[in-house]
Amino acid sequence: MNKILLNDYAVLICVIFLVLFPSVNYSQSSWFILNANEDINGLEFVNASSAYAAGGNGVIYKTNDGGVTWSRSFNTASPNYLWAVSFADEMKGWAVGDDGTIINTVNGGSSWQQQNANTYNRFIDVDFISDTKGWVVGSNGIAARTVNGGLNWTLQYLGSGMNLFSVQFINENTGWAVGDEGIFKTIDGGIAWELFLAESWVYSVEFVNENTGWAGVRFGKVYKTTNGGSTWTQQNSGTGATYYSMKFINENTGWATGDYSTIIKTTDGGANWITENSGIASIYTKFSCINTFDNSGEVCWITGFGGLILKTVDGGLNWETYQSGAVPQGIDLWSVYFNDNNTGWVSGTDGTIIRTTNGGNSWLNTGGNLTNETIIDLYFSSLNNGWAVGHHGKILNTTNSGINWSLQNSNTQENLFNVHFRNDLTGWVAGDNGIIKTTNGGDTWQLSFEFPWMYSVFFIDENTGWAGGRFGKLVKTTNGGNNWTDQTGGTGATYYSIKFSDQSSGWAVGDYNTIIRTSDGGESWTRQHNGIDNIYLKLSEIFIAEDDGNTAWISGYYGYVFKTTNAGVNWYRSDVPQNVNYNSIFFSSENIGYAVGSSGIIIKTLNRGITSGVTILLL
Repeated sequence: MNKILLNDYAVLICVIFLVLFPSVNYSQSSWFILNANEDINGLEFVNASSAYAAGGNGVIYKTNDGGVTWSRSFNTASPNYLWAVSFADEMKGWAVGDDGTIINTVNGGSSWQQQNANTYNRFIDVDFISDTKGWVVGSNGIAARTVNGGLNWTLQYLGSGMNLFSVQFINENTGWAVGDEGIFKTIDGGIAWELFLAESWVYSVEFVNENTGWAGVRFGKVYKTTNGGSTWTQQNSGTGATYYSMKFINENTGWATGDYSTIIKTTDGGANWITENSGIASIYTKFSCINTFDNSGEVCWITGFGGLILKTVDGGLNWETYQSGAVPQGIDLWSVYFNDNNTGWVSGTDGTIIRTTNGGNSWLNTGGNLTNETIIDLYFSSLNNGWAVGHHGKILNTTNSGINWSLQNSNTQENLFNVHFRNDLTGWVAGDNGIIKTTNGGDTWQLSFEFPWMYSVFFIDENTGWAGGRFGKLVKTTNGGNNWTDQTGGTGATYYSIKFSDQSSGWAVGDYNTIIRTSDGGESWTRQHNGIDNIYLKLSEIFIAEDDGNTAWISGYYGYVFKTTNAGVNWYRSDVPQNVNYNSIFFSSENIGYAVGSSGIIIKTLNRGITSGVTILLL
């Protein structure tokens, strides 16, 4: 076949392809989930500074600064859900979980290896008293012990085979295991076990010596023994919670934690228990583990479902909420902003503002209790100075890089949706009543443009700016917002985001799957298409690359994230990890970007948001 025929054949194939597939988007995923709200079920301190925790999806959490920051990584041995962790020293530790998972590290968590116990039963708790001797317990009454660091495990089943939830050894011979059938005890290192208390649904056990111990039970029951478990006396905890974890530092002082956000403490050996305020608004939060390395009882940590970590430094009078790669359960995220590749903030419902200083590996809740309103948008004019705006006129300001926030008076109770500053003093906010402006860093705000339902505002300099609103409203100012003139976008969409790369070129995006672009400062706008035939698709935010005005990304609902590299002539759909509503997108540098959305999701890319792809449109 000659060259001409080959070329004709190639054209014919392309024509057939275009007829069969008039609009095709190909992309390879380059976004990954930064936080998935994994449950954190175990917590073990190896010294005053270093601790480990284990949770969902095989994630291991670690701190080396006393819990100020936590790193989050997937262990290298198993992706299974992890329930507990135990360390014999600073280097050697074990974690256990679903499907008979036992993993071990000998280098402080840098790497993990699978150990085989020859079962697919779930392991729920683990306890090692040395680098050779340890025990695990789990579902269907399973127990296992090792005397050689987990190289070999000996299996056995306790009682009638009901679930076991917790195990503790006070020395190499004496230990207790508790579960659905009651409390078991061994005095020969776990070779033989005897049922000492027949009580349903015992979830936790804690002994301070061979004689004195407590057990946490369902429906608010707490039992205590002073004779090694031969007899048990019920105590009044004052709640109806299930106590999943207990920690005592001596025979008098201890805590129990469980569901319904419950924390109780005693200072008289359990004769009296008081309920402590966790500071968590949701009563449905479950606290899975409490632990401390501080024998004074002042500093204590709690892990919980949904990636929650709490800390007290005053013996439980006050608890501070930490986020370790996650946000509280039920929180939707609305905005993301980064000042560089390491330092960034995310905001959402219930007044949530979280901050990272390590590129999203760990997050700290910094919003405090200033408001329970939804925080819709964030903007930082410099590393230290930032603003957050939200429902019912809420404006928050920080002058120390988001470590602390204070409320500003917006002079309105209407919802605020978008904030933009040109420097530390001059900024604008769009909301239900129009656009307000400040020239003194937010100390005072004045109405700049009165019109209902303005959703977006952007300034290219201190004088020239644009704003978008409901029913296709577009306006422009050339004198800092003193006067605004109408522009025609050609649609009736609500413009949730408007951005410009220079005085001429910009985009606005909104509902009804609307993308419009201008190249003459907004005098005229052209409708663009992303290849998705869904008029109900909401496009929430557009971000233009700082290094290239032709490259931009759009976040959208139903798991849609789009990218263009040619000013919107073609749009590529990125393959993102979850089909949730993405409310905000931001790139901290040429290649590193973030998107946030419903159910607390944060995703990240390290290679500009798409690895390869082509969009073919039949014109």
